[in-house]
Formats: sequence, structure tokens, C-alpha cells
Amino acid sequence: MYVMVSRGRKFTRCTLCLLAVCMGTCFAYSQYQLQIPNAETVPHPCKPNYMWKGVGHQRSNGGGERNPFGRAFYAAGKTWTRDLCQADSDGDGLSNGQELGDPGCVWTLGAVPNRTTGLSHPGVCQPLDSPTCANKTDQLGWVNCSYTDFKCDAANKTDTMNTTFRLPVTTVPANATTYICMTFDLPSDKEYHLIAFEPVIDNANVMHHILLVGCQDVTHEVYQPFPCSMSPGYNCSGILGVWSVGLNGMCYDEKAGFRIGQKGFKKAVIQVHWNNPERYSNYTDSSGIIIYYTETLRPYDAGVFVTGQKSLNIPPRQERVAVEGGCPIDCTAAIISGPVYVNAIYNHMHYLGIAMKTSVIDIGGHEKNLADDKVYSYDSPVVHTFAEPIKVNKYDSFASTCVYKSTSRSEYTYFGEATSDEMCYAFIWYYPKENFTSNVCIISKCKTVEVVVEGCNLQEFSSVLQQVFINVTSACSSLGICHPECIPVANEVKKQPCFKGSVDLYYRDMARTRSNEKYISFYKALDSCDEELDNICHESNVCAEGNQLWSLSSVPTLFLINLLMIYTNVPF
Repeated sequence: MYVMVSRGRKFTRCTLCLLAVCMGTCFAYSQYQLQIPNAETVPHPCKPNYMWKGVGHQRSNGGGERNPFGRAFYAAGKTWTRDLCQADSDGDGLSNGQELGDPGCVWTLGAVPNRTTGLSHPGVCQPLDSPTCANKTDQLGWVNCSYTDFKCDAANKTDTMNTTFRLPVTTVPANATTYICMTFDLPSDKEYHLIAFEPVIDNANVMHHILLVGCQDVTHEVYQPFPCSMSPGYNCSGILGVWSVGLNGMCYDEKAGFRIGQKGFKKAVIQVHWNNPERYSNYTDSSGIIIYYTETLRPYDAGVFVTGQKSLNIPPRQERVAVEGGCPIDCTAAIISGPVYVNAIYNHMHYLGIAMKTSVIDIGGHEKNLADDKVYSYDSPVVHTFAEPIKVNKYDSFASTCVYKSTSRSEYTYFGEATSDEMCYAFIWYYPKENFTSNVCIISKCKTVEVVVEGCNLQEFSSVLQQVFINVTSACSSLGICHPECIPVANEVKKQPCFKGSVDLYYRDMARTRSNEKYISFYKALDSCDEELDNICHESNVCAEGNQLWSLSSVPTLFLINLLMIYTNVPF
């Protein structure tokens, strides 16, 4: 028996039964989404980065009373007719087709709409405070623009202190996806336990997630915002806090806390993910976090463990695509030194995700559910907590199943850092920390065999790339201009085996085909001094070997691609 916590509310056994019935009924409504263009990505009218999944209902997740568009859709026989498309159901001056990305009313069932951005809700008059919409008092009772407040009794105790870490006011680039990191000093005058975490959101229009990551040995301390990737780098891998859209913070189990201070983490990096698909150039942001900590140490040190799957290859126009992942027994046998106790878990996918389940399986094959989100919604995440922690032993394994619906996509979707990419992660809170020797176990990632292709160690490439990215983008220009300070940096990088031959061509092609602007710019910067490097080649013997084009035929293509997908951790 465990208690499910969803944004601060507790459910009893009876309520869970009713919820299970409701979920089964509500999930059935998804068949009607197929009849409407862009029905899965209708934005919430007053909560940026939230989606209104139940587009025809007054409840954002569907079910219950219909809104004006839902009533019109029902009257039209639950199909997308030309009359329904041309109608203005909510009376805000825009037709239903204009709001749903089909202004010409030409969309047909199974097709991808001509426009998938700049959408609005066809059943809610917008802007809500406009003269036209402010008088529509009928919708004021069911359009909820409020966010749930952070609640944590431990944060209010007399021996609890707090510190706020946030970015200075920083310009948000006009890019669809940006990762920004910044180093902060944690309280370190004595021993503390970090016991809670609360987000400070300055610009909700761009915020996707925030990570607080403890650092073992920060040799490149950057106390100003700097571009980073999904991995903050610099030996910073101890997750202390996770926030994403729909969460309001974390209040940790009373038996454990995250060790900071003299014998714990003394420095941390906050990683902020900005999502700006419309590429607005006038945004700024100074979001961050508040940490709550105490010198009254709890019995155990806490940790966060991440499992799931990164090899995602989701075909378009599919009603259901299931992907398996986790941490198998040969991995857990190597990284679990003694019993650990799971007290919370949070499943994480992006907007194609419709269901996700994470379990722990003992050596006898018996399965215990940790988090079974039969109906998953990215912007309404559920943090599952356990009144009685789930015990995990040395030879137990973790299994995750992520289910996606890609009917809105015309191309394959891959794992990546953008909101338009996908993920399959389970964040697991546990104690005692010392009994887990790794904080990440993605299926196949625990293998210790070194895989080397043309001199490039694929398992080490991701850690190398992070530092190389910073060095190159700091010294070189992606605008085709060769700066003198770029020449030695680019020359040194191009000597490395992972930046030559088939591996280099593969990752360049991956960046291009997946339209990863950050890494496309990286390669442009790396190549900005090629002409000067060629001149140096003729005058000395210090240039990088093999300044010529390579072909994937030098290594069997399928073999290389399979190795790269399994063994690398590069955020393309």
C-alpha cells in the first residue's frame, strides 16, 4: 500500500479506485483526438508550456462537461467538418480552423496539419482579459489559471534554513532549445542535509525544466550563465533537485536528506532548459531554485537514481509505440552494494508520451510497480511516494516501458534535449546513498567493455564532447570568420580520433538530420579556420592527420550506428 501524491494532494484507497475507473473512461476520449487537427498539442489559455489535452472538455485532461467547442464537435457528429472548421465556437474572432492550425479547412484524417505552432484553444475565448472575452462569465468557473503552491512542513521548522540560487537577468536566445548552466556555492561551514527544493520561475513562457546537480570537484567554476547540454559536466552528476512543468517542488522523505557541506557537496550547478519554439528574441529570464536545508541531520543520506532508455527511434503517424528500457540484473549486481529503499519516483517523457510504467523485479521474477502512469501527461506529472519505502536488493533489476503516440508527426522522433524530441526517464529517490555506486543506469550503459571505432572510444566520447564544445564555442565563430585564437583550439580537437573519420561524419550527419542547431553551430565553429589549417599543413607537420573526406564505408554502417546508439551519451 502506498500513497500517490499528485501536486500536493493525497488519494485514499477508495479515491484510487474511482480514479482508475475515470482513467479508463478518460483514455477512451483520445480516439476523438484523431478527428481533430493538432488536438494533442492545444496550449492552455493561461498557463504557458501546459497543454489542454481534453480539447473538447472543461477539464484540461478531458472528461466531464464539454466546452463550447466540444459541444459543436459533438453536434457535427464528432468529425472535423468544413462547417465546424469555419465556425468560431468560443466567440473570440478566430475560426476553429485558425485556432487549430487548419485555416484553409483542408486537413483530413491521418494527415499532418500544415501548421503545428501558434495554436490556441478553440473552446476558450482568448485573451481572457480582452473586452470580448472578459464578459464570458460562463468560462471563468472552469478555466483555472492558478498553479499549486509549494507545501512542505519540514521547510517551515525553526532549524530549517533556505538559500535562493537563480540566474541573473539573462537574454533567452531565439532558438527552439537552449540549455544554460551556472555554478553556485552551497553552504559549507558545517554538515547539512538538503531536505526540500522549490522552483523560482521568472519567465514561464520558456521554462521547461531545472536541475540542481551537486559537483564533486569543480575545476572550471563558472559563476555566470554559460551554454551547456543535458549533462552539466565538470564532475557534476549528483542530482539534488528536479523540477519540470507541472511540479511545484519536492519535499524529501523525513528519514533522509542530501548531504551538503563539509563532508558533502560544496558546489552545485543549476541547469535551466529554455523552450522557445516560436524563436522570440525579446525574452529574458532569471529563474532558479530555493533550497531548504538543516544542520539537524537525518538518519540517512539520500540519492537520486535515473533509469530508462535513450535509444529512441519513434516512427511517425503511429497510434502506439512502446519502448522498453531499464537497468538489468548484470548492472544492478555491479552497482548496488547493499539494500536501498525507494521512497519516491517520477516518470518523465515529453509530449508524445501517453503512458509509462517503471517496476523493480527481484531475482525470482516477482515484479513490484514503482510508478504506473496509465495516462501520462507531460505538464501534469505525478510524483509517486511511498509511506513504506520499497526495498531493492543487489540482484533486483529495474524495468521501464514508455508508450508514445506519434500521429501528429510526419518524421521520426528521436531521443534529444528539445521538447520536440523525446525522453524515457524514471527519476528514483532512495536511501542510503552509499549503497548505490552509480546514479545512472540506462539499459546497456553499465557494460564495462570498451568499444573503439577507428581509435575513438565511444563510451568516453560524451564526456569529451562537453568540454570540447565549451572550448570551441568560446574561441571560434560559427559565422565563417576565422579568429586567430581558434586555430590552435580547432587543430588540437581535430587530432582527436572521435573528431576524424567515420565517427566524425556520423555525428555531423546526426546533428544535421535532426536539425540540432546547437551542434550544427558547433561544427561550423570547429571548421571556421579550415583554410588556415590547410595552409599550416603545407608549412609544418603539426596539423591534424587526415584532413580529407572520409566515407562510412570504412566501417560497416549498420555496425557503427548500432554501437553509437548503444554506447554513447551524446545529446544529438
